[in-house]
Amino acid sequence: MWVTNLGEFVVWKLMGVFVLILLCAQSAAEQLTGKRVLYVNAYHQGYPWSDGISNAIQQVLQAKGIQLKIAYMDTKRRATDESKRVSALRIKAQIESFKPDAVIVSDDDPVQYLIVPYFKDEELPFVFCGVNWDASLYGLPYQNVTGVLEVSHLDRAIPLLQAHIRGKRMGFIAGDGFSERRLHEGYEKYLHFKFEQVYFAHNFEEWKQDYLALQNQVDIMLIESSSTVLGWNQQEAKSFVEQHIKIPIIASHEWLAPLMVLGIMKSPQEQGELAAQMVLQILAGTNPKDIPIVANQNDKLYINQTLAKKLGINFSAEVLKMTDQIIP
Repeated sequence: MWVTNLGEFVVWKLMGVFVLILLCAQSAAEQLTGKRVLYVNAYHQGYPWSDGISNAIQQVLQAKGIQLKIAYMDTKRRATDESKRVSALRIKAQIESFKPDAVIVSDDDPVQYLIVPYFKDEELPFVFCGVNWDASLYGLPYQNVTGVLEVSHLDRAIPLLQAHIRGKRMGFIAGDGFSERRLHEGYEKYLHFKFEQVYFAHNFEEWKQDYLALQNQVDIMLIESSSTVLGWNQQEAKSFVEQHIKIPIIASHEWLAPLMVLGIMKSPQEQGELAAQMVLQILAGTNPKDIPIVANQNDKLYINQTLAKKLGINFSAEVLKMTDQIIP
C-alpha cells in the first residue's frame, strides 16, 4: 500500500512499532512458558512470613506460565541441626527429581544447609530472599546465586517515640531460634542498638515471665518472632500485654502488631516479588552473578492506638498522617 502523506506515514510507522513490541512480548512469554521453578520455604505452611513470600512468588511466576513447585523444610518446628540437615537432603532429592530451571529459597536455613554444601557455584541458578542482614556469613554471592536481604529499619521508630521513653535502656524478647538470634545480632551490629536485657524464651510461660521482667528493667522493648515459643497463644498474649504493659514496645513484623505500640513493618510480599523478578531475569538469560544482591525498602508504619492510650501516648497529627495502618 502506498503512503500518500506524512500523517499516514507516521501512523503506519507507529503501528509497525506497536506490532513489533507485541511480537517481542509474545516471544518472551513463550520463552518462559513451561519453565520450572522450585521454591524452598524454610518453614511450614501457615507461618505468616513465609506464606506472604510464597503468595507473592506464585503471583509473579504463574502469571508468566511458569510451573512452580513448593517444598517445605519445616525448620521452625524441627529446629535441631541434625533435623535441618535431613530436611536439606530431602529437598536436594526433590531438586534432582523435579529438575527446575531455577530455585528460590527463603530465609537463612536453606542457604546454610542446602546451597552452601551442595550447590555453591554449580550450574543451577538460585535466588534467595529473607536472609537476615548480611549474606557474607555464607560467603555469598556465588557465581550461581543472588538474592534479597531482609533488613529492619526499626531505628526509624525511636525518634517517633522519643518523647514517650523515660530513659535509654532497651530490652529484647523473642523465641529461642536461629533466626531470632541472627536478628538480635543484626540490631546490635547494623542499627547499633544497645540492649540492657535480652531474653530468648523457650515456651509461652517463660515468655510471659520474661515480658514482665522487662517492664521493670528497661525503658523500651523490642519484640521479635514468637514462632519458636512452644505453646504460643496469640490471643492470650494480646490480653496479657494489654493488662501488663508499662513501657513502649516496637516490632518489625505485621503479626506482632497486636503486641506493640509502634512498628516499622517489613513486607514478605516485597521479598517474594523481588526474588521472583530476579528469577525472571535469569530465565530470560541474565547470569545470576550479574544481578546485584538488594535489600528490602518498602516498610510500613503501624501504630496500635489501644496500647498507646494505655501508656498515655498521643501521637501528633503529623505522625498519624504518615501512618500506614492504625490499629484502634
